[in-house]
Amino acid sequence: MMRHSNYVFTKGSIVFVKYPPSSPNAFLNGRPLIVVSNPTHILRTLVVCTTGTQDKPGIEASFWNHFDNCYVGDAEVSNIYPYSMLTIYTDKIVSSIGQLDPFIMREVDQAIDFHLGKSDIIPKYLSEQSEYICAVSHNNVQDKYIT
Repeated sequence: MMRHSNYVFTKGSIVFVKYPPSSPNAFLNGRPLIVVSNPTHILRTLVVCTTGTQDKPGIEASFWNHFDNCYVGDAEVSNIYPYSMLTIYTDKIVSSIGQLDPFIMREVDQAIDFHLGKSDIIPKYLSEQSEYICAVSHNNVQDKYIT
């Protein structure tokens, strides 16, 4: 059997899914999702990062829908949440609006590595809290334990 060489949804794709309203994943409907893995055809799955408003920390991005000629959700600036990843089935994808900018995708990859414990480079959206994230506290020996 020959492998497929023309992937539809590759890493960096901005996709939309459709789940039934009763599904636990219905909150993903209408929300841009960023593909952060390569497709696995045997399992029909992709790993994606969720997106949302600027209320939560994340990486800023603008999701322009060229077909409708407007920003997705009328939000000129949205956030990508690299700490919120899910596995979705490719058959739930109903549309795509293109690829994420490669510079933003690099930031997403680096942030994912941090959140998965594969890197100690703190994402910029957490840099103000770095003293709490990386601080190591010590409890010094007390005199009563010294012989």
